[in-house]
Amino acid sequence: MKGIFLPLLAITAVLAVTGIQIFQVDPVDSAGSTAAEAIYVIMLAVLIGLGILLAARRSKELKKGLPVEDELSRNIMHRAGSITFFVSLIIWLILLYIEVHDIFNIKTMFLFAYGLIASCFVFLFSWTILNFGGAVHEEQD
Repeated sequence: MKGIFLPLLAITAVLAVTGIQIFQVDPVDSAGSTAAEAIYVIMLAVLIGLGILLAARRSKELKKGLPVEDELSRNIMHRAGSITFFVSLIIWLILLYIEVHDIFNIKTMFLFAYGLIASCFVFLFSWTILNFGGAVHEEQD
């Protein structure tokens, strides 16, 4: 049950926080900020949809009697996490440069949200590549 409950709890928390944030933001006059908000909502919808799909897949595996986590899936998660960490450092440096030089005239709140969501997408992309493309196996001693 823990294997299904945690992803759904995370999805619900993201929905709640996002809903509160979107509806409490002051009305925006500039077209750039409304486009930024639209991109933000679309990226969140994609992440939430993928979370629901992964939770449904995990539920099917549990019903079949398969273990929630095995050694290979842990290895894939660790590798995807390390790739995400290093790529996220670059993403945050780029966002810091954008903020300091005020390149796109985007609010800091949205830059922070874009950084978090971009890190999530990097993780999903690297996890998908490693999961379906095959993880590099370590040499056995």
